[in-house]
Amino acid sequence: MGVFPQMGIIDQNVWDTINSRKGNNTEVSKLTSWIRISSAVDAGLIIETIPHNQDFASTYGISGKSGRVGVSFDNKDVFADGSDRIHRPSPVIEGLEVQNGHQGLSRKASFSIKCFTLAQAEKITQYFYEPGYIVLIEYGWNTPDSMNERISLNKDGACEIAKFNNYEYIRKKRKASKGTYDGFMGRIAGGGYKNGSDDTYIIDVELVTLGEIPAYLQVHKSGRTNSKEESSSKFITADIDKHAERESTRGLALYQQMYNRLPAEKRTINLKTLIGKNFTDKYSKRWTDARNFVNVDDKIRETLIQSLEGSKADVDDDVTVKIPDGVSLMSDESFIRLELAFQILNTYAVNLEIRKTGRCEDAVSSYSYIINTSDTVIGAHKYMFSTDGQKLMIPNTNHPEFGLKQALTATDELQPYDYIDPRHIRDHLANVCPWKGGKEDEEDYAFPATYDYKSPHMEGVKPRTAKAGNWGYLRNLYINLDFFIDVMTRGSFVAKDIYYELLNGLSLAAGSYWHFEITETPYNPEPGKRFSEAVGNPYILSIQDYNFLGIERTEKDEVRELYSKGVGFMHRSFGLSCTRRIRKVSSRVFRMN
Repeated sequence: MGVFPQMGIIDQNVWDTINSRKGNNTEVSKLTSWIRISSAVDAGLIIETIPHNQDFASTYGISGKSGRVGVSFDNKDVFADGSDRIHRPSPVIEGLEVQNGHQGLSRKASFSIKCFTLAQAEKITQYFYEPGYIVLIEYGWNTPDSMNERISLNKDGACEIAKFNNYEYIRKKRKASKGTYDGFMGRIAGGGYKNGSDDTYIIDVELVTLGEIPAYLQVHKSGRTNSKEESSSKFITADIDKHAERESTRGLALYQQMYNRLPAEKRTINLKTLIGKNFTDKYSKRWTDARNFVNVDDKIRETLIQSLEGSKADVDDDVTVKIPDGVSLMSDESFIRLELAFQILNTYAVNLEIRKTGRCEDAVSSYSYIINTSDTVIGAHKYMFSTDGQKLMIPNTNHPEFGLKQALTATDELQPYDYIDPRHIRDHLANVCPWKGGKEDEEDYAFPATYDYKSPHMEGVKPRTAKAGNWGYLRNLYINLDFFIDVMTRGSFVAKDIYYELLNGLSLAAGSYWHFEITETPYNPEPGKRFSEAVGNPYILSIQDYNFLGIERTEKDEVRELYSKGVGFMHRSFGLSCTRRIRKVSSRVFRMN
């Protein structure tokens, strides 16, 4: 069992189970697989390949009925409605296929249910045919270890199914069953109906994990609800100027100017409420801090240029600042901090965040429809800088100053730039981090980070470490505001496309230093601490830098070896096929029977 984004060797419990079958044909011949599918619609419906408490009457029907369709969560037989054909068997599950998509972004499952009467098919469709319904699939071998891990579905069956949204919950069941049990909770995304032979009806069902939903939500759109409170109106200039005059509210003025530049569909009440009512609470200060914005105010930029002209330079009191002809000292490009940009994407008409359901005693959490970037750690090097100001600014405390001292001379001509020996680069650095007010600010907001990193503990994944200057949080980078708005307003883009376009643009501006992927990972509500094992801890989609995480290579003597033939072969058949995807990532499919 591997864990994204780090793929490891086969879990020891699974490995022991596999090895116990080598050369033991008798034990292998006793094995047969079972499948159980469950829908929580109404009183629930459970269909099993190896049903319990089933006799001839329930299998082939009684009193003008065909065999039972399944059982409800309270263990009552469920039969087809209306007139039906007697002595026709109960529906059966035909086949199950589970697929893992690119980088774990999506997992899919499909199965078919064969019905032996039309009434059965009509009853089945009420539970397993409606797009958006949640279905749980459990499957495994007919061993005590596997059967004991099947969940108990009673009147609170929906809450039991919801627990499968938890990474730790599934992992513990796999471990307890020694790899002989697994579960899959997904949302119905498609399917079909067809006539089979011998007057049968085939219901095909396709499921996708909940993780695929946020990837394709168009969260960059407003999601308006026609509420009268929704408004795309801008902040008036008089209010912006009033806030800009006071240092305590200057960040608010910058936020308002940034807000006015956003497309109309993103200028919503929900985005306005980020700044709060009095602009002083801790949450609103997080977004209205002036250091979240770089070069957003045109008036401030013009004032700075005028004040610099003819002033004394800080670098040398004997040097008078003179902007050479044809040289623009202040760029026209505006930037906002990435954490704020991601917050704008995730500010929606409906609640996209994880929330407690209230119905379940174990406080099972809902799925988050936000692509998480809050604790994304990416690679860096100490003296890195952006090569494309139209996309990225890096707030590096050790940024090369590129001859700024030589440029700010009192001559009319741009002076030639002297060669800098890389061994003496420390003498030619500038701190361009807007949050350089103190050590705590630099530790929290500088990129690269100024302290060492150690990843939180997560079972099955090797901890990652990095020295100061070799890593940083994605949220601390600054994105070009025009680039951000341009990508966000592309109408044909869904959320996944928006994120990849933004992230790939940032990577290109840093010399393709990062390899960003959207992957499904366990949610850690307290970054920096041990991953929670609470029931309410679900999967989330998150951004990962695969260049930083890397692929851990295992030594030769640690590789788990499986035989595809001979005495050590413990399967009836084995196959391996490889296909290559457009994005230059290999997808491998293994099939064992």
